[in-house]
Amino acid sequence: MVLFHTGSPRMCLGCDCPNYYTPFTILCDEQTDTGPTFDSLLRSNDPPSPSEECQLRDSISMGEARVAAIDDHVAALQQALASIGAELEDLDGEREKVLAHIAEYKRLLSPVRRLPHEIDPFQNFLQYNHLSHAAIPTPKRETLVGFSPY
Repeated sequence: MVLFHTGSPRMCLGCDCPNYYTPFTILCDEQTDTGPTFDSLLRSNDPPSPSEECQLRDSISMGEARVAAIDDHVAALQQALASIGAELEDLDGEREKVLAHIAEYKRLLSPVRRLPHEIDPFQNFLQYNHLSHAAIPTPKRETLVGFSPY
């Protein structure tokens, strides 16, 4: 019997927290592979002896148990991946919200907000005339009545 030790993530058995990394062992029984004792049986039509039949049944049973353990481990890993994927989506959404707030707050610190009211930063803008589809110069504050960037 050969033991393989791995250190991949595994969910804690005591809680639902996926933050624990526990080593686990996979049993690899050499009898589940075609060993030298069964090579002659695999290459012929001879029936197994009673002792070989017993060994074959034990090997099959152990192989099926190993497959079930692997399936359980795969299911646990898939569940952990789904949980991690959902958490990543939540964090991405939260990150976007925080970035939006940061952008809003940075706009509040804009240097234009610090200009004195006497200085009109919009005096050189052109008004778009919707009737003629042309940009025409406008008088200095007429289009900005009621609008204040402060």
